[in-house]
Amino acid sequence: MLAYVNKAIAAGDLGSPGKAYLLKGMAYTRLNDYEQSLAALRQAGQYQDMAGQARQWSQYVEKKKERQDVSRELEFRSSLTRICAASRFAAVGPNGTCQ
Repeated sequence: MLAYVNKAIAAGDLGSPGKAYLLKGMAYTRLNDYEQSLAALRQAGQYQDMAGQARQWSQYVEKKKERQDVSRELEFRSSLTRICAASRFAAVGPNGTCQ
């Protein structure tokens, strides 16, 4: 879908360019590429007919991105704890090192 949306945007002369950018943002969200999604949604928000939907989608994507960041941090800490334990260290310190 993303290839078709990009092709349509590049060709121009769209009836609703804002909708194309909204679809692009939705496609990037589905791919978990939240930075690209938010960039496309910002572009969609520049069109009055899509501004409200773009804002709602942006809020949704920001929450997904935040959850992903927290999940990655927890995964990193869990991996580090296993590494420290395997190395016979007592714990992971506040600066992310084994102690």
